[in-house]
Amino acid sequence: MATIGVAAARHMLTRVTSGPDWDEREILARFDDLELLLRSIAGENASISSSRDPDSNGIVADLTMEPRVGDGCPAYVVAFGELVVGVGQTNCRIELEYSDQNFRLVKRILGAVVDGRVTETFGIHRSRVVITFEDGKTMSFTDLDGCLSLLVPQPGWHRWGRRLHYAPYV
Repeated sequence: MATIGVAAARHMLTRVTSGPDWDEREILARFDDLELLLRSIAGENASISSSRDPDSNGIVADLTMEPRVGDGCPAYVVAFGELVVGVGQTNCRIELEYSDQNFRLVKRILGAVVDGRVTETFGIHRSRVVITFEDGKTMSFTDLDGCLSLLVPQPGWHRWGRRLHYAPYV
């Protein structure tokens, strides 16, 4: 399963400055809360790793979660100018500004991952992740792989593509 680390995040993401109300200590404190939440809800069923890079020019921290056994969904969160949340085998991701609402959203996403409420659909040069929250609402995001995905349209790929329903971290 693919994971992302601090070094990879530096190369993948453009640095965006956070708002005036969010200083580095606050962001890292929230990030620590995310790690504690994951460790409490996933327990021994997940391999959770985190790292910080105090020598960077921006705030760099990452948190990676993978199931120890079974068919659970891998996920990661990176703080590098913004919150980046990746879910699934192909690392479909969303990028969020620092805000109380978005930190709550990240917690809901990670809770759904641990509970096994994630489905990933694979098409040619693309994948789509659908997350179902406890209240039944869904959120989806799509990852396009390379330039070919933009040039070769695949109508209906999310209906005929290979579908993977991730298991809970039990």
